[in-house]
Amino acid sequence: INRAASLQDNILFGRIVPRYAEASGRINQVLSATLHETGLFEVVFDLGLGFDIGSGAKRLSSGQQQKLTLGRALVKRPDLLVLNRPLSALDGDTQRRIAAEIIRSRQSLDTPRQTILWVLAHADHADLFDRVIEFREGRMQGQESEASPPQEVM
Repeated sequence: INRAASLQDNILFGRIVPRYAEASGRINQVLSATLHETGLFEVVFDLGLGFDIGSGAKRLSSGQQQKLTLGRALVKRPDLLVLNRPLSALDGDTQRRIAAEIIRSRQSLDTPRQTILWVLAHADHADLFDRVIEFREGRMQGQESEASPPQEVM
């Protein structure tokens, strides 16, 4: 987190280079589309992309910090997205809603084959995922069959 930078610059890990034609417009379109499709746009809009988030994002709540970190990961559109309780500061219903939106948004974000490994804070959210692996005391306890049909997301 760069205290001197805006929220937008912190999401992008820097400023947009003006030397390239239409770079700012294209990057802002991708950023806006990603925030809309993941359900994070309203949060960012409420804060304002120019809002000073403070050193280490201290002016944001822990839930907002987690959403920011998750948004950064999604903007990169990785083939493999590994998340370890990324929304633990939020209530269970909000965690479930955001997880469902992220899974649902893979097609519209042009990452339909993206693999998501998500360590859940609430075991009852496992129904959102195609495959589930459970660990207890460091050992794998159960694994849902790969042949089982994908679960319908709310």
